[in-house]
Amino acid sequence: MYLSDSMTVSYPDPWLQDAWAALSLLATQSAAEAARHSSAEQIRSLRILVAQMRALDEAGAWESVTAATYFGISEASGNQIYETLFYDLWQALTQSGERWDVAARLWPVRRWAEHSLEAVVSGIASAEPELAKSAMESHIRGALAALDVPQPGR
Repeated sequence: MYLSDSMTVSYPDPWLQDAWAALSLLATQSAAEAARHSSAEQIRSLRILVAQMRALDEAGAWESVTAATYFGISEASGNQIYETLFYDLWQALTQSGERWDVAARLWPVRRWAEHSLEAVVSGIASAEPELAKSAMESHIRGALAALDVPQPGR
């Protein structure tokens, strides 16, 4: 048994709140940096992912494409540490049990989530870091509310 094995069983709520706070900071900064550094190909890929989200009719697949969109944004930031941290945080959160069931909890508000992620991608495509960051902050606030996770700093 490895230490990491024991960490995948269950996380207390304060840990989950801290992880969400870290993910929120990382996502918003990744969006801002992606607006500065993304290539046309990366923007095209992000737009394709958002379009794929809209076309899906199954929650599990939708969650996977949502994750791919977040990973794409962190990659477009040009900061490899953001990519690694985002992936590690996402993996830890997905293993934290029912409290992180994105597929079940965000599926009812998926159209909102798709629209808000599309706004993030538009901010990135416009090369306006503050617009991309603001759109991601709004997206994260809505996701936290839908997941019933207390907002960071509150």
